[in-house]
Amino acid sequence: MKNFHKTLLWIILLFSLGFTACSKDVNIYAEIMHSGRTRAEYLEDLDHLYYILRYNFPFWGVIYRRSGIDLHLLFENARQEIETINNIVIDVHFFMILENNIFRPVQGLGHLTILNEEGARWDLQLYGSMATIGMSSLFVYVDVFDNLESRWFYNLTDEDFIFEAVTMEELQAEYSYNIVTDILQEGQIAYLRIFQMNNHTVTVDQAILLGFFKKVADYEHLIVDIRGNPGGSSSFFPDLIISPNIGQTLNYNFYFFLPNHPHNLSFIAPRLMNFRPIIQNIIDRFNYINHYVVF
Repeated sequence: MKNFHKTLLWIILLFSLGFTACSKDVNIYAEIMHSGRTRAEYLEDLDHLYYILRYNFPFWGVIYRRSGIDLHLLFENARQEIETINNIVIDVHFFMILENNIFRPVQGLGHLTILNEEGARWDLQLYGSMATIGMSSLFVYVDVFDNLESRWFYNLTDEDFIFEAVTMEELQAEYSYNIVTDILQEGQIAYLRIFQMNNHTVTVDQAILLGFFKKVADYEHLIVDIRGNPGGSSSFFPDLIISPNIGQTLNYNFYFFLPNHPHNLSFIAPRLMNFRPIIQNIIDRFNYINHYVVF
């Protein structure tokens, strides 16, 4: 199967992996744009996507446990439509089948979504800019877009891969909306509203939060409002909210489970994350592993 199919399917995952380096051969562009695919090839693409998610996506069981959504059943629905529909003549039709049958019902749980052209450019600039100010591990996300097929599909040019280092002042200006502070009763009650706990707002939010905590250190009450917060960074709340307010360093164990598969390993390697096999005493603490993560 042509690399285009696989790259198209992989790029729709937030936890995507890099592929081959980009080429500028116009003839190859023309071949991609006009390459017709059979129904069997689209089904093969679907099976490839299923395999990638089933054995790499860490939230497969979590999505079912939290919402009752069966990803296996959603893939079966997509397969039935591909097998019966008469007008799959271009990749956009296949793209829409995936969107309507799989990704839209999931509603972004586990960050599982399809990137459109606008979203791809936004992600590329975000990760590229953050990588230039020291978060070099984010270049693994940039590499996902820097290949022939992804450049063509998302209409990316060399200019999209030029990133400017973001200053702290610029970050504060862009993400200042995320934190709202207020004094409800002078000397007594302070109020803190946090809209998101994203990784890319941590640096800015930390500066705002520490300044506010210092200001209200003698207050009797602090209201932390996280209603509607979609989460994001697992360390945001313990490191930026709890630890600064208990007067000591907060020590805790954090467990991040991933299926042991080469695709996952190639993703975490650039981030210098050291994963180890699950031992029995860990399994005893998280007994849902036995019930929901079965391959």
